[in-house]
Amino acid sequence: MPEYSEMGTTLTVAVIQGNKVTLGHVGDTRLYHLRNKGIIARTKDQTEVQKLLDDGILNKQRAKNYHRRNVLLSVLTPDRDYELQSTSFNLDTHDRLLLLTDGAYSLASKLELRDLSLS
Repeated sequence: MPEYSEMGTTLTVAVIQGNKVTLGHVGDTRLYHLRNKGIIARTKDQTEVQKLLDDGILNKQRAKNYHRRNVLLSVLTPDRDYELQSTSFNLDTHDRLLLLTDGAYSLASKLELRDLSLS
């Protein structure tokens, strides 16, 4: 349908087989890996602001107020190619995974998310 040709979506998927996680990611959803009292971001945003941070053009303070912080550089859409990030990692017995949509992770810090998952 031509009227939907500009639409796209983000996706983060985790396939768990035994203690191995295989991760696929496009866009700006998040997957956090929680172990003991630690938290690791296993996805990296595919946004304009993240690229500017990676390239050293913006610092974290300026990035918080950057006017195009939500502009996506990669999305799933039928009309464009996308960049698939993929990785794998191992889980320990009491590890947890936390998947968050792009709007939810801005409501809490990584430490708040970690602490919430421990309760």
